[in-house]
Amino acid sequence: MKTIVVTGGIGSGKSLVCDCLSAAGLPVYDSDSKAKELYASHPELAAMVTENIFADKAGLKRLEDALYPVLLEDFNAWKAAGTGEWVVLESAIILQKKFFDNFGDAIVLVDAPESVRFERAMKRGTATEASVRQRMSLQRNERNNPRVDFIIDNIGSEDELKNKVDNFLKYIDYGKREN
Repeated sequence: MKTIVVTGGIGSGKSLVCDCLSAAGLPVYDSDSKAKELYASHPELAAMVTENIFADKAGLKRLEDALYPVLLEDFNAWKAAGTGEWVVLESAIILQKKFFDNFGDAIVLVDAPESVRFERAMKRGTATEASVRQRMSLQRNERNNPRVDFIIDNIGSEDELKNKVDNFLKYIDYGKREN
């Protein structure tokens, strides 16, 4: 079974792309949601999470060093329980973390201009302007990353986004093989 990684900065549209992939029949592992579940079941991880974790570089590194092996183990167990040719892992920062070098069989970068991403993130109403800007400052532009196989520019309508996801599925030849 192969893994598609969907990545991109906050507000880029990763979740919408994953919704499209799920609608096409691909199982999706949302690493942010799973990390929150893992905090609940691993008190030692939960104890490392603080309100200002994104501003505390040393604390964030300790948390990531503890979390990533647990998250990867959970993902691999989830993947092993599935069927089919492909699964999807959604992660905003996977390309920035050495731990995940060589992970994934197809890397999809979802991107949009920074101003659009900021506006989308603020519309969610779940974070302050300062925290959104802080998170955006930690996320690199990955457009030129050689690991990226496919870029989806999410600057148009939802129908345009769905067409771009369909183009990606054609790119990986998803659904074209007979079993």
